Amino acid sequence: MDDYKEKLISFIENKELETEILGMAQASPIKEDDNYLELIPQNYLDNTPLGVEEINEEMKNIYKEIIFQKIREEN
Repeated sequence: MDDYKEKLISFIENKELETEILGMAQASPIKEDDNYLELIPQNYLDNTPLGVEEINEEMKNIYKEIIFQKIREEN
């Protein structure tokens, strides 16, 4: 969390600097002539498109993590 905080503060102090936390936050100068400004914030996040197999694999990983957390909580 501290790493995110430092990157975001750095962006606020120096608006010319672009900051990205892949898939979570992307700070870049506001393009006032952009028709999608504030209407679709996700439009600015650079994520690679996922195929069906990749989505299924990620879902399996998430379910595994949830199960492991539940096991840890019970012990």
